[in-house]
Amino acid sequence: MGPKNLGAYLLALASLAVSCGVQAAAINRVAYDPNGGFGVALGGLQCETDPPVSPSASGCTIDNLLDLGNVKFGERFEGQTLSRSGNSDMLGGHESVQSPQWLLTGDAGKNLALVDGGADGILLAGVGPDGSNGGTPKTDALGTGALSLFFNNDQSRFDFILHGWDGFDADNNQSTLFLAFFNFEGVLIGDVLALSDLADGKNELGFSREGGRKDIAGVSIWSNDDFGFQISGMRHDVDGDREPGGTVPAPSALLLSGLALLAASRATRRKNV
Repeated sequence: MGPKNLGAYLLALASLAVSCGVQAAAINRVAYDPNGGFGVALGGLQCETDPPVSPSASGCTIDNLLDLGNVKFGERFEGQTLSRSGNSDMLGGHESVQSPQWLLTGDAGKNLALVDGGADGILLAGVGPDGSNGGTPKTDALGTGALSLFFNNDQSRFDFILHGWDGFDADNNQSTLFLAFFNFEGVLIGDVLALSDLADGKNELGFSREGGRKDIAGVSIWSNDDFGFQISGMRHDVDGDREPGGTVPAPSALLLSGLALLAASRATRRKNV
């Protein structure tokens, strides 16, 4: 490719980057769609006991990763930091995530829990820093732990139902639900979402990638709510497994590759003159 053609190619790349946005586009909060895409079934799940039994309203702990086919659940992704605020897990260090495929469990008794939600069916919760006794989460730990999930394919949408929201933290201030969305390379998509306008009890939540772009590979959910939260009704829009190699590079990555190619071409041209 000659310098003139290469310049035109790079100009086209730059235009593409500007039109698509060099920075990752935002995640938008949208209405929950109970019929959209593919559901993540919790019904029929049993506790890690011998023999297995159905969960009770007090919950039972799951110390391993929970694999539900298209989605796997744990506590956090490798690279994230874990700290405590009141009774709750708090996640940080999102810039250090290499890929959400490296999903981690919490310490024994501080990972996940299944809960009998009565008419709402089986609910999934994180177990907070106070842990559990004999496979049953302590009262202040049920729902106060972080949850993270990894999709087998890249998504543009994720919906779920939030249960048990109290609205206050340990200091009786308004509590916040946090969500961090990652692509397959571990890059945080937009900013961490902080939701403080939630109703007491149950909330139906939907989240959609700007422009319908399919690159959501993992999500972390945590809060400082004193009563914690549980989730159910999870839905996503892409079935099956991702192709080897992960997501297509963002326009910014293509632009950087083009600039490197141009620099190499100019260096070679100087050398040959």
